[in-house]
Amino acid sequence: MRHERIATARGFSPERLATLDTTLQRYSDAGLRTGFNAMVLRKGDVVFGKSYGYRDRASRAPMQMDSLFRVFSMTKVITAAAALTLWEQGRFQLNDPVAKVLPEFQTMTVMANVTETDYDEVPAERPILIRDLLLHTAGLGYVFPYHPKLDEQVYNLGIGLNRPPGMESYEPTLAEYVAKVAALPLVAQPGSAWHYSFGLDVLARLVEVIADQPWQDVLKKRIFQPLGMEDTSFVVSDDKRERLTTLSVSPEIFPPEVFAQFEKDQHGIGHFAGPSADVFVDPLAQPRGGHGLVSTIEDYAVFLQCLLNGGESRGYRLLGRKTVEFARANHLTAEQLPFEIVANVAADPRSRGFGFLGEVLLDPVLKGWSMGSKGEFHWSGYAGTWFSVDPVEDMILLLFTQYISDQDRFFIWHDFRNGAYQALVD
Repeated sequence: MRHERIATARGFSPERLATLDTTLQRYSDAGLRTGFNAMVLRKGDVVFGKSYGYRDRASRAPMQMDSLFRVFSMTKVITAAAALTLWEQGRFQLNDPVAKVLPEFQTMTVMANVTETDYDEVPAERPILIRDLLLHTAGLGYVFPYHPKLDEQVYNLGIGLNRPPGMESYEPTLAEYVAKVAALPLVAQPGSAWHYSFGLDVLARLVEVIADQPWQDVLKKRIFQPLGMEDTSFVVSDDKRERLTTLSVSPEIFPPEVFAQFEKDQHGIGHFAGPSADVFVDPLAQPRGGHGLVSTIEDYAVFLQCLLNGGESRGYRLLGRKTVEFARANHLTAEQLPFEIVANVAADPRSRGFGFLGEVLLDPVLKGWSMGSKGEFHWSGYAGTWFSVDPVEDMILLLFTQYISDQDRFFIWHDFRNGAYQALVD
């Protein structure tokens, strides 16, 4: 009853929110994902929050709102916010060359004259700027396939999804990782185009150097501790391991030899065999800026509410109001738009821009798959964690699953979005 009273006071129809619940229950009953959490906040209150399915596949332990999820690329938004706290303090300028802090980026080359089997390398026409790291316009590549020759270099350096013999368990420090990234050629001239990239990992290292603190300490002291995000970290401690959600994987994602390592269910979906098989409980895991955080839907909601509030939450001001407004705006130029991201099958590229805090919705009609508001910003994680922040409606949507799939993964998010927006009556 408490949620119904809050929903009514915050402009939602409780009856229509029940329709949202029915939609999500249908996904849970399908059994493709182990379980998931959903949350809708408006005007600072939780108007819908529910767990579905199981946290652990083997034991059938029920999902809870404090269950832990690997948020993968949603780490990037937290990295950007941490970097902006230093920018506010005048510790760097957005147009500073990255090489001013990280000299390994002083002399960069760019792929040119690309054929199916080879490419030349030409000098970069301008330095990589710090704003390029935030916007994925540095020309850096990523772990997605770009070219066989480049993929081979990534593999040999031990920073790809697959590792060469003898480096299977190798985890470079953040400094080593970024130095290896700097040794790769750029896939585009700096500033010329949007390419999803190692940029936020490089940004984390840059912040680490400027702040003269280990990266994980920067996040803990500037964001997690003051906001009370006690369940957000790079490594799951022993006392929290049972709360880590099983990761489900669809067979089309990995090569057969990799997929063979997963336990299978009646749907042919693979699952991690429990927390002991997961890198996120490895005390030797190294912090990154582009991925790696584990969090709860409740913790991440606190962080997003801080951004929606203009940079303040729980009596702590993380960022200034104008900083947040600046960060959530589209920063891509007409020449850099539209941009496309691998596996994003869910929107017309012309519908969105990109800012320091993720995608920015420029045209809700062109978005097509689900409702939203102009100026909404959002991002997601590889295993099916999503958020959107809608300043127009003063609303936050979060959906946390742990299901890696090229096909079904996006549909639940859009059905969830539509279910939330259709329940608004005021």
